[in-house]
Amino acid sequence: MIKIKADVIGIKKPIEVKKTVDKEDKADEMVIRLAELEEKAAKAESDAGNNKEATEEEQTREYIKAVKANRKQREEIFDWLKYMLGLTSKQIEKARQSVDMEELGAYIFYVASRFQGMSDEDLDLEHKKQEAAGNVDPKKE
Repeated sequence: MIKIKADVIGIKKPIEVKKTVDKEDKADEMVIRLAELEEKAAKAESDAGNNKEATEEEQTREYIKAVKANRKQREEIFDWLKYMLGLTSKQIEKARQSVDMEELGAYIFYVASRFQGMSDEDLDLEHKKQEAAGNVDPKKE
């Protein structure tokens, strides 16, 4: 059993869950998906700058497509959290109302890391290393 801090998503007490093989696989899948999304977003941003010839209609269509994809991804992330942490629909709704996208991304990374075997202490140490390297904005803490 592992304890997962849940205050970020509006749940005061840590959640204790069993670390099963399936949940470890789901954690790996989520880390891969997030890395792919990050790569895709960087490519889209790069492509947008190179595609100044697109018509307004094409740009609108691409924008709508991107918004729909973002909504779908958020739903998948909350479904993943519900499964991984054994949350109720009410707890998921509270989580949706408690976090912004940046906090949600950091929390997903935290949960996945815990299932991959990192301790809270390991994660705190890694965070301090990132802070020292200037990769973390202390104002966002």
